[in-house]
Amino acid sequence: MKILNSLLNDKFAEGTEGRKIQDLYATYMDMSKRNADGISPIKADLAKIDAIKTIGDLENYLIAATPQGDNPFYGWGVDSDMKNSSMNAVYLGAASFGLGRDYYQKKDPKNTEAIAEYTKYVATMLGTLGYNNATAVAQNIVNFEKTMAQTLLTNEQIRNSTLQYNPQTMPELRKMVKSVNLPAYLEKVGAKTDRVIVGELNYYKNLDNFLTAKNLPVIKDYMKFHLLSGNASYLSSDLDNKKFEFYGKYLRGQQEQRAQNKRGYELINGV
Repeated sequence: MKILNSLLNDKFAEGTEGRKIQDLYATYMDMSKRNADGISPIKADLAKIDAIKTIGDLENYLIAATPQGDNPFYGWGVDSDMKNSSMNAVYLGAASFGLGRDYYQKKDPKNTEAIAEYTKYVATMLGTLGYNNATAVAQNIVNFEKTMAQTLLTNEQIRNSTLQYNPQTMPELRKMVKSVNLPAYLEKVGAKTDRVIVGELNYYKNLDNFLTAKNLPVIKDYMKFHLLSGNASYLSSDLDNKKFEFYGKYLRGQQEQRAQNKRGYELINGV
């Protein structure tokens, strides 16, 4: 915080790192503007999701959204090859969920309660987007997440790193997933590679069951919810508080948010 406060008082030219830090921090701290803007900053992205009519449209959306880190189905990253640390490899990620996989995979009273509270949170956020049937849609989204989560490795299985090492050539990848063209996706988003490592092999073997024309309504609702929830901490104070009530207070037992300037510091530090 001392370093940040020092930077905030200095003079920096447009385009410099120091100026970028000042500008980003200032926009985060300007709660009056954030409250006035509401969900306006994400409306263009919500409209793009609304415009999806086919799986082909979904593919195009995910290609365009990937550079912003907004691909909840098959995003990618680069890391050391798990079996050859002298080289890097492209890793394909799995679906994004609002809760850890354990909540969906293991049935016990605590998880059942958490899923119910999460469903209420999803409905609350959908209400902000103007959904009249928010409760029913929220249940569909949670069920969709639960179905996908069942195909993932359990937390215990993840400890066995060999289960996460599943190299696939481009032809093998294309043969495994037919609903979307993953080799073409990788090429279009800038991943020039002849092989990828799939950590969640069973998820990809089932991806064709999730990305279907029949599922498009729930897919779009799921993406809109995650777009809003993922950005809630940077939008209005109302949305920020709604997210904190569930993730901070209910899940983590945190009674109140950290001071706004400290959260602004966390944003700067993370970026």
